[in-house]
Amino acid sequence: MTSIRDVAKLAGVSPSTVSRVMNGTAKVDEEKMQRVLNAISETGFKPNEVARSLFKKSSRIIGVIAPDIENPSSQKWRNQSKAKHMPGDTG
Repeated sequence: MTSIRDVAKLAGVSPSTVSRVMNGTAKVDEEKMQRVLNAISETGFKPNEVARSLFKKSSRIIGVIAPDIENPSSQKWRNQSKAKHMPGDTG
């Protein structure tokens, strides 16, 4: 798995610069930005959402507690939820 540090090393910049390019949070020199984007493309880097959520202290995940999954109303909700969030799922 490629890390932000691997991308930074390949691009010849700091991990902070890679982060700035990815998040668009600060102005980055055009040449450095191209090097970072090329390194991201070359390595196939994708941010680790678990690490990001730990850092930001926000996961954007909603937990649901259902008292009885055999209950017909729970089944109906579960099926609707699957239809909305899992394209192609027939279950």
